[in-house]
Amino acid sequence: MKKLGLVTCILTVIVGCNSENNNSTGKPTVSTGQASKIDEMFFQQIKQAGEHDTPWQGYQFDKVGMYLIHAEDKQVKNAYIVNAKETIPDAVALDKHYDINVQQLNELSVVAHDKLQEGNGLFNFYYKIKNHQYYLQSYSEQSVNISDMLITPAITLAYHEAFHIYQYKAFKQPAGRDQLDFDELWKYPLDEEMVTLKVMLLALMSDLPNKVLSSEETLHFIKQYTVITNEMMRIDSSRTGDESTGWVYKHALGQELFEGSALYVDVMMSREVIASHKNKPFSLLNPLKLDEEQYGYKQISSKKEKEQYFAFNMFYESGASIIWLLLNYGIDPKQLEYGRYPYSIAKEIANLSELDSYYLLRDLKQTTLWHQAEQSAKRYNAFN
Repeated sequence: MKKLGLVTCILTVIVGCNSENNNSTGKPTVSTGQASKIDEMFFQQIKQAGEHDTPWQGYQFDKVGMYLIHAEDKQVKNAYIVNAKETIPDAVALDKHYDINVQQLNELSVVAHDKLQEGNGLFNFYYKIKNHQYYLQSYSEQSVNISDMLITPAITLAYHEAFHIYQYKAFKQPAGRDQLDFDELWKYPLDEEMVTLKVMLLALMSDLPNKVLSSEETLHFIKQYTVITNEMMRIDSSRTGDESTGWVYKHALGQELFEGSALYVDVMMSREVIASHKNKPFSLLNPLKLDEEQYGYKQISSKKEKEQYFAFNMFYESGASIIWLLLNYGIDPKQLEYGRYPYSIAKEIANLSELDSYYLLRDLKQTTLWHQAEQSAKRYNAFN
C-alpha cells in the first residue's frame, strides 16, 4: 500500500549496554536500560492501543510479541522486545515502569537491521528470537511524535500489520480468491467505465467514518455499494465465464476483506490514540482529483500509478468503508472471518431485485457526482 507520509527508516546500529557490575558490597547489581522520550511516547501509544476498546472482537494487540527498533538518521538508538514469550537473557529491564511488558534488547539490532533491509525497510511479520516468532518493526521520532493526519504513525503501522497476523490465524480464505501480484496489476480491467464506477464508489463513501448515520441511511449506502460492485463484475472484461472468473471478484473482493479490515481497525484505533488523527477518514484524498496535488501529494501521474491505485490501493479504502457500514448496521464481524466477502454480506442485506438494482444504478448515473466521476475517469485513463 502507498501510505501517505509513511516514514521509511533505514537502520544501522549502536549496540546498547547490557552488562553486570559489582557494587562495593560485592553483590551484583542488575543493569537497567534507559528509554528516550520518543521511546516513552511510543510505549504510551502501545499501551493506549492495547487498552483501546478493540474494533475487532478477538484481536488482542496487547498480547502481540514485538521487536521494535528506534532509528534516527540511519542510526539505531535502542531496541525493545514487547511481550516476550520466554525468558531472554540479553533483555534488560528498564529503569521505569511503562505499564506494558517491555524490555531493552539491543543485542540483536544488527541482525534485525539486516532483516529489515532485505525486505521493505519498515517491518517483517515473523522474526525469530530464541524459540519464538515476533513482529519486527522500526520507528523514528517522525513516526511517533505525530502532528499531521497524512503521516502514518508507527503505532498505526504496527496495529495494522499485526492484524494481518491475526487474520492468518482467524480468517478463512474465501472460495475462489486469487490475488494479483504487483507486477500483474496490468491484468486488472481498468477501462473508462470501470474507473468511473470506482471513482463514484469512493466519492460516495468519502469522509467515512466521520458521518453519523441512521440505520436507514446505512442501508442506503450498502445498497449503493452493492449495485456499483455488481456493475463492476458485470462489465469485467477479464471474465472467462460467470462473475466469479473475473479479477473484480477474485482479486478486488478479497482485497476489500483482508486489507479493508486491516485499515478499518488501524483507523478506528488511531482516531482514539493519536490526537491529530481524531477525525481521520478511511480515504484521505478526494477521488475526483487524484491527478491534482492534494496536501502536497499527487496520487496519479502515470499509467502505472493509475493501475496501482485502482487495482490495489483503493481496496483498502472501499473495504474499510463497507466494513464500517456493515458493522454499523449490526453484523457480527465473525461473519467476515468465516471467509465471506464484505460484498457477499452487503448483497444479502441489500436484498435488491434485478429491477430495483437497475433503477438505483440509473438514479446514480443521473447525479452531478456521477458526471464528475466520469470526467475524472476520462483524465485518469488518458495516462499511457
